[in-house]
Amino acid sequence: MTRTSRSTMALAAALLVSICFNLFAAGAMLGGHLTERRVAVAAGRVLEAYPPAIRRDVMRRLIAERAELMEAVAELRQARQAMFAQMRADPLDRAVLARTMAEVRDRISTVQALLQNALLASIEAAPAAERQSIRPPAQFGDRFELREE
Repeated sequence: MTRTSRSTMALAAALLVSICFNLFAAGAMLGGHLTERRVAVAAGRVLEAYPPAIRRDVMRRLIAERAELMEAVAELRQARQAMFAQMRADPLDRAVLARTMAEVRDRISTVQALLQNALLASIEAAPAAERQSIRPPAQFGDRFELREE
């Protein structure tokens, strides 16, 4: 192989590595934005029972704590992935699956606490007249029925 062809090959390899790195970085950025959007949509659904001023204040607080919230959501996602991996394991280890389920519950509690802390601070800061318009959403049990098939 000549020196020119080696240089060309090295340049092509460097270009390929650069393209792969850029695609990886773009995917990571896009994935992060999609996760943030999903969290915002989920929080928005939860906040439907509250007046617009309180909803905006809660979202402002959550945005201010974005890093902590996104870390908690990522840990929840990892715990869920571990739990589902244990569900597929063969043979099934009941004790390990129970531990991974408990971990998911703990991670859900962490995310819920972050959301509730923001809500608590927003409600505390809201005037009494604003708080009077808070209405409970439809209850989970109102739509949940167990039927024998």
